[in-house]
Amino acid sequence: MTGFYQFAMRTMRWIIYALFWLKVENRQYIPKNRNFIILANHISGWDPITIAVSGQFLFRPMAKKELYNSKFLAFILDKLGCIKVDRTDGTKALALARKALDAKETMLIFPEGTRSRTLKLGDFKGGAFALALKTDTPILPCQIIAPKGMKLFCRVKVRYDKLIHPSEIFFEEDNRHYERSMEVIRKVFIKLRTDEMPN
Repeated sequence: MTGFYQFAMRTMRWIIYALFWLKVENRQYIPKNRNFIILANHISGWDPITIAVSGQFLFRPMAKKELYNSKFLAFILDKLGCIKVDRTDGTKALALARKALDAKETMLIFPEGTRSRTLKLGDFKGGAFALALKTDTPILPCQIIAPKGMKLFCRVKVRYDKLIHPSEIFFEEDNRHYERSMEVIRKVFIKLRTDEMPN
């Protein structure tokens, strides 16, 4: 991971804690000696940096290609090691993500594929689940709890759950691999949200 990324994390840590009164719950579930896929809800543009700060992670983020229309933002995203995602054809992004996971890097993926304007959970896409299965990479469930949205000077929680290994949610004899795994992760997300976020 780049020195720029590490510098950005150190700088943004103080900003995120100050602006959003960040509270991290279940930090003990974050693995220390291996890579994994962080699956999280997506409610704002602050989500990736908030999650990174909450766990002091070094991970490969993914960013929609439209963000690269700004030369300045494109420069920052490249420096952070982002994988560009074309939402009309994610083949290249998935290949790059698989390469990163095979190299034992950690990834952050929003399984809904886009942010939720209502804060409710949207439908999941299959890409993250395919990556977990094909690279045998465990999943770290994560939820950003912000009942009022990511508003300045309001309490925001990042809550984690136990690591889930692909063998726990994928079975060779089951033809509904991804559908079943999505159902399992959705239930974990709902559990983490308790009654603080709409489902």
